[in-house]
Amino acid sequence: MRELERIDRITNLINQIWKHEQHRDLRFHQLISSLESDFNKENRNIYSNEFYKREDYQNEVVAFQKTSQIDLFYVEDDKTEKFLVAYLDKLK
Repeated sequence: MRELERIDRITNLINQIWKHEQHRDLRFHQLISSLESDFNKENRNIYSNEFYKREDYQNEVVAFQKTSQIDLFYVEDDKTEKFLVAYLDKLK
């Protein structure tokens, strides 16, 4: 079972980051998306999945567009917590 206290530590870090003058005007998902992107960049983009998205028009394939998404599903909380601590330290 995972450590219950990690939830308060991580949400407290997110709370502090969000309240910082640099981020307080962001909506929640803007903040999370920005943090995900920065986390991925700090990890040499290893969490980016690139793929081609099919564009259809009137039942015909007209193009394939290269796109990417960040997938942090399997990242352990301790790694996220370390990132958030360092991120908050940079803001101060």
